[in-house]
Amino acid sequence: MYQSRRKRRYFWIIFLFLIIILLNVPFVKSLPPIKFARKATLSVLYPFQFVFSKASSWTLGTAGAIINLRGLSKENSALKAELDRLLAKEKLFESLNKENEKLKESLKFKSSSPHKAKLLGANIVARSPSNWFEVVEINRGTKDGVKEDMTVINKDGLVGRTVEVARNTSKVILITDPGSSIGGQNRVSRDLGIIVGGAMEKLRMNYVVPAAMIKEGDIIETSGVGHVFPKGIPIGKVTMVRMRDYDIFKQVEIEPLVDFSKLEHVFVILSSQ
Repeated sequence: MYQSRRKRRYFWIIFLFLIIILLNVPFVKSLPPIKFARKATLSVLYPFQFVFSKASSWTLGTAGAIINLRGLSKENSALKAELDRLLAKEKLFESLNKENEKLKESLKFKSSSPHKAKLLGANIVARSPSNWFEVVEINRGTKDGVKEDMTVINKDGLVGRTVEVARNTSKVILITDPGSSIGGQNRVSRDLGIIVGGAMEKLRMNYVVPAAMIKEGDIIETSGVGHVFPKGIPIGKVTMVRMRDYDIFKQVEIEPLVDFSKLEHVFVILSSQ
């Protein structure tokens, strides 16, 4: 029974296969009954073919759109990364350009130094967290000829002096430190006094006699007294002069010419001529 069904199945499969081959033979396809049957079959199957075709097109289109969106997303990420890289590069160039201008100013000052001294260029490499405006560290030491109590300046004026010197680095006490003491002199009137560090980056000029011809706006420079700081280095500008009835000396307040909050490049005076 099972073999009989199997034989019939094979028979119909072979029969349909032969029919399909026969229907596709050119002279058979051209026969009127066959042409009519083919047209009728196509008319019946067309709606299903149309729907299948549209569904296939939509599926392929959607898949293509998803693939395209993924490609665009990757391309967008790559472009964003490239833009970030270019912006970072632009910032670096801008920073290097500013640094270059500062170095040019420092070199120009060194080549035309009015102090007739041998200057050693140095960079600030560290600041003390506890006394930010009082002690800094520079990248020069004994191997460069630096010793203790050497004067440190920049293009604007007096910075301080070296207090601790190692082989590759040195600590510099700034003139704003309360423990700093400098012999000062009015550039115009030549009145003398002692410059000490004060609060908020201000300096005080002590022991200024009542008869001193000193006024706001005057420039105070080193007097050379004490043999630590060479004479004639600008220190600061007078911002306040006061003399009360019970004062023995005039009270003089000075603003440093050096901007210590932006201090980066300095020079150590190795020798004076």
